[in-house]
Amino acid sequence: ISVARLPVAGSDLFGREEDIAFLDAAWANREVNIVTIVAWAGVGKSTLVNHWLRRMAAKHYRSAQLVFGWSFYRQGTSGGTSSADEFLDVALSWFGDPDPRIGTAWEKGERLAKLISHRRTLLILDGLEPLQNPPGPQEGRLRDPSLQALLRELAAFNVGLCVITTRTAVADIADHERSSAPRRDLEQLSNDAGAKLLRALGVQGDEAELRSASDEFSGHCLALTLLGSYLTDAYAGDIRCRGEVSNRLAHDVRQGSHARKVMASYQSWFGEGPELSALRLLGLFDRPADERALEALLKSPAIAGLTESLTGLSPSEWRMLLGGLRRARMLAEEDAHHPEQLDAHPLVREYFGEQLRSQRPAAWQEANRRLYHHYRALAPALPETFRAMEPLFLATTCACNAGLFRDALHEVYLPRIQRGDASFAAKVLGARGALLSVLVHFFEDGRWGSPLQTGLGEQRLTEEDQLLVLMQAALYLTVTRGVASLEARLCYERAEPLCHALNRPLLLYVALIGQFRYSLNTGKLAATLQLAQQVYATVQEQSNAALKVGGYRALALTLCFMGEFESARCYARRGIRLWRSRSAPSPVEEADAPIVTCLCVEGLIKWHFGEGVACRADIAEAMSVAKEQNDTHGLVLALFFAAALGRLERKTAEVEHLATELIELATRQHFAFWLAIGTAFRGWARSASGEAVEGPRMDRGRNTGHPGNWWDAECAVLARRKGRSAALSGSYPRSA
Repeated sequence: ISVARLPVAGSDLFGREEDIAFLDAAWANREVNIVTIVAWAGVGKSTLVNHWLRRMAAKHYRSAQLVFGWSFYRQGTSGGTSSADEFLDVALSWFGDPDPRIGTAWEKGERLAKLISHRRTLLILDGLEPLQNPPGPQEGRLRDPSLQALLRELAAFNVGLCVITTRTAVADIADHERSSAPRRDLEQLSNDAGAKLLRALGVQGDEAELRSASDEFSGHCLALTLLGSYLTDAYAGDIRCRGEVSNRLAHDVRQGSHARKVMASYQSWFGEGPELSALRLLGLFDRPADERALEALLKSPAIAGLTESLTGLSPSEWRMLLGGLRRARMLAEEDAHHPEQLDAHPLVREYFGEQLRSQRPAAWQEANRRLYHHYRALAPALPETFRAMEPLFLATTCACNAGLFRDALHEVYLPRIQRGDASFAAKVLGARGALLSVLVHFFEDGRWGSPLQTGLGEQRLTEEDQLLVLMQAALYLTVTRGVASLEARLCYERAEPLCHALNRPLLLYVALIGQFRYSLNTGKLAATLQLAQQVYATVQEQSNAALKVGGYRALALTLCFMGEFESARCYARRGIRLWRSRSAPSPVEEADAPIVTCLCVEGLIKWHFGEGVACRADIAEAMSVAKEQNDTHGLVLALFFAAALGRLERKTAEVEHLATELIELATRQHFAFWLAIGTAFRGWARSASGEAVEGPRMDRGRNTGHPGNWWDAECAVLARRKGRSAALSGSYPRSA
């Protein structure tokens, strides 16, 4: 049993009898593999699951062989860049995997699923939303391929049960909601349950007024808990005094605005004293704060504007302070598994952390400076495992928050995390998601679309430093989010002028290729041709033959899709000849091998010239080369070309087989764009065979990527061959 990483929640539960019965029934039903509890922040998801777990524990976990719990909020959250790397490392080790470092993220997720699913395991995944996409076309879809693989496998087969809590339904298992993975939307508390909760907290008053108070706070569990504690402390529990808080309420509770209003009232009541300082300290952390980190913050001299009222407290006074905050429900109860840690609800941490950062920037920076030195010294000099590396990830983040950008890059990130050109954390530990969580702090407001923070004085990042950060971010964004990643394109665009200024032709090639791929997948072919010509001109100045193959690849692919067969074939053949000469290897790392594209283009053009047998040999060789070089991007490209040829020949069974293989590979590798292409191909094959095609499934294909260029280009090619207008593309509209 391992439940120490689950959040500590209150022991009282009101109005959740039907939800408890739902969880009991799910555990008893062997056909249910996953259940998802969905509700907005502060509604009581974790409290519900913890209460149910205590009931299970009282019955010796009712035939469960293994019980494992994980909170993605207790591992730390970093907005849109949160990572499942730490979870995978810990879970694989705990379930007995011999080496958690081996394999791609998808393969790790599959291995973990096998370790879990064949035994009667109770798996609790609390607070999954930091790893899900926010509202939009991809809302609720998991960004991390390892979790995608894990949940898809468990939804298909699991002799135990996985319980998920999240603010947003998990789109990746939506197809199973009517069968093996039911979803439970947790409602706000009824006014009767809300009134009972207030009474349990010591609030006094007429029953009708208690119910009215519950309605005013929309039955929001955390807000009512904080309100009840506040009224008990400040007004002897008199419900009639709630007007100070409720009169200022906003109506949108999805992000916990009710709770924030209660916290604002607490803040006014506490005044500028030790309680408020302690809460602001917790706001520095995106996870539970351990006592050694707090000691680093509380040591003398005091941090101006933050710890003056705390540094002189005796141990007994400190315990009394924490006890008061726990009675007020602003601080979580002491964790029996980790008594040295202090934690609070994520909404509480976010509220006071943002307040400290925006209103007291000097204190925010000094506190992060101390944490940087603490975490930097805590880790081994050169950590060999993910867990040992974690303090260095935290040190880099804190250094950026403190404005110590050069120290973050040259004292920790490069020499100790990546180990120079070895890219240790990425290539050995496979921690690309964690690296993105670190790199995003070099950008203003922690957003990839914002400019780099270059720092001041001796901490200012040089142009070389900026280029390095941009190229690393672009590489890992491309690997984790696909070649159609807007964020990766923005990084490559910003890197391009730095490459020119610093005379870095190799990196210029990489930056241009990154932009070329994005344009090829999402933009107009005329603009794509301009980028291909830039790539070609850049590599002509280099002596490395492998780079020249990359330049030929860019022109061949673009011209082929524009229907310019002779020119495309010329460039593709030049690339193939250079590659067959076995020249020097490429000095840069690319998402896919250029030779694979050249072979595919040559094969497609041969088909249009009536050389059917030879064309299939080229495509087969492209697949073989991609597999030999472990080039997954190249392999999906070869599968696409093979499926495109099958569609031109109207071989529906072959297209469906290739499309299924493409879908599986794209899903494993988290290639959203290619998943859309495979879905569209399979839809065409089934439709051409006379099957009815589900509309929602096709819509999902369209929204997952940007397949427009590929369809338009293929139809333009077909029109060119038949001597008809490119308007033939209307036969295969983008909505296909």
